[in-house]
Amino acid sequence: MKASELEALVNQQAEQIDTLKTGMAWLREAHANLTDRIDRQTEGFTAKVEVMSAAIDKIIAQMGADDEDGPFYPEFKALKTVVEDMVPKVNSTNKSAPVKRNMTDADALRCLTGDAKDLAHKDAGEFLGLTYAQVYSCRLEFTFKHVHKDLRDAKWVNPWAK
Repeated sequence: MKASELEALVNQQAEQIDTLKTGMAWLREAHANLTDRIDRQTEGFTAKVEVMSAAIDKIIAQMGADDEDGPFYPEFKALKTVVEDMVPKVNSTNKSAPVKRNMTDADALRCLTGDAKDLAHKDAGEFLGLTYAQVYSCRLEFTFKHVHKDLRDAKWVNPWAK
């Protein structure tokens, strides 16, 4: 292969890499926008559930019903239970939920050496669908120690290690 052909090939690959980087940036932004939209909708739904729950309590109080009386009380009690059971399910999709999903070895590699390595902990968590704490713990070698060991054996230096 001639030097000019090699140079043309390298330039072509550089252009393809730039195109991929632009595409990834667009996907990250789209993902963040969708996540924000879902969070706003979740907050609105949670507020509506709280209003419904309060309305049911008010109706029960106006009826003067307790566990033994009131012909409609069991139905209201069942409705209130259904409404209150919705809140944890909706909040589990919220950005501030304790855990979105369990982190895997593949996620650890992505946040340490992959496409999320240059992102801040919070941004990497949102990008990968994980929490800040999961990414932080992985990067500072509190979790996924076997992944860190394999990387160190391959002469990788952890930029987040203290």
